[in-house]
Amino acid sequence: MNAKYCKNSNPLVCHFKTSDSRVWKSLCKIKWEAENYIQWGIGIGEVAFSQYNWLGTGSIDNYLNTHTIVNTRVNEFFYNGEWNIPKLQEVVPFDIVEKIIQIPLQLQVKDKILFMLSSSGNFFLKRIWDETRIKGEVDKTFKCLWHKSIPLSYSLLAWRCLKGFVPIDNILWNKGFIVVSKCQCCLNIESLHHVFVNGSIASKVWPYFFNVADMGLLNANLDLAGILKLWFTDSKGHINNILHIVIIWYLWNSRNEAKHLGIKMNAYDIISKVRFKILQLKAVNLISIKSFTKSCSLADHFGIYKEDIHSNRESIVKWSKPNDPYVKLNTDGSVHANKAGIGGIIRDSQGNPLAIFLGPMSTCSVLTSELNALYHGLQICLRLGLQNVNIEVDCTLVVHIFSKNDLCFPQDFYTIRKIRMALSLLNFTISHIYREGNACADWLANFGAESENFLEYSVYDIPVPLKGMIILDKTGLPYIRH
Repeated sequence: MNAKYCKNSNPLVCHFKTSDSRVWKSLCKIKWEAENYIQWGIGIGEVAFSQYNWLGTGSIDNYLNTHTIVNTRVNEFFYNGEWNIPKLQEVVPFDIVEKIIQIPLQLQVKDKILFMLSSSGNFFLKRIWDETRIKGEVDKTFKCLWHKSIPLSYSLLAWRCLKGFVPIDNILWNKGFIVVSKCQCCLNIESLHHVFVNGSIASKVWPYFFNVADMGLLNANLDLAGILKLWFTDSKGHINNILHIVIIWYLWNSRNEAKHLGIKMNAYDIISKVRFKILQLKAVNLISIKSFTKSCSLADHFGIYKEDIHSNRESIVKWSKPNDPYVKLNTDGSVHANKAGIGGIIRDSQGNPLAIFLGPMSTCSVLTSELNALYHGLQICLRLGLQNVNIEVDCTLVVHIFSKNDLCFPQDFYTIRKIRMALSLLNFTISHIYREGNACADWLANFGAESENFLEYSVYDIPVPLKGMIILDKTGLPYIRH
């Protein structure tokens, strides 16, 4: 298609004719919108210099507010494996040249097209749909229906009840079916509200569980959606988000047995089945003790002892010295509402500091600050000739990026490349440490956010608060993690 319609021109400056195919016409209509989500990672440099976003922050045409027709390639600005700065200065302003020369070159790899809405850089239709569609307000009631702790068929029935998609007599009437209506629990006309809320059976089952859960009296004016909203909590997998869905299932199950098998509906039989089902879910580990957090009355009812429920757990965290000949690099990034900072410390096998750094950053994502802190720390290690490095960070995502090759994060593509290039020169390990154990780097990053310039402290001129933390780490004293 590129050869047929574009020939030697850039696709962004090509147009369609009335005789062209429908596919090409559609691509031309959406190309500018699609381009907003595409970024290139420079390799051999066969990418259009002006039209494409390979800087990571927009195309050169966007920066200069131009519309370039000439299809110049990026690799035309390479010279002996480096950027040809004099040639760059001939075509773009100085500030853009400064951005360009910060990009590390890897001429042995192919150019990589990146989808900016995905952490892997791969295209996902769901991401682009979520980004471009007009979203309605998320209804908490529907959101809490779905969880791995709840059998899917149970969640589906609850959803159908809320939507009115169940074959109850008055709903069938509304769809044009002629049926004689008789409720299975009394002599009333069968309706959704009657079966699930205020019928003679439902009106015994709900108050029973309201009483067990210490939720007070059931408001007689509530509909089914109102009852569910009273039960739902923000903690997915909590017993409050499971119990009422199980109640709905067994109310419907009992109604069907009465209608089709002639088994009379019984409120106490439904309560017993609900209780047995919850115990079944716990027995197969679909729900756990944690599901009963802050619901001691329900835990008692289902035989879960209060002392087994831990809403808060504490653990011991401490910084450990590296084994000789390794040194340990701890880094951290700090992001606040309108400021950000980075910081890090390198220590030897005795816990003595070898280098300390901090500095400010413009407002950015947490990941960007974490990656920049790591890059600065690695640069200092290389400058000091430290070849064996244990790296510790308190961001698990950073560990995953350098443990797996399928995460590239388009916005931080070149920073990640620079870090990989630095790591290729070192013997290193990288691991996660909790923030409490990373106290020195955390303090430096926060202090860096308040500073105006990048600083490297002499090991003989360490700020007093930091000196105290270094001594604590050196002696092996632990921190408490809540």
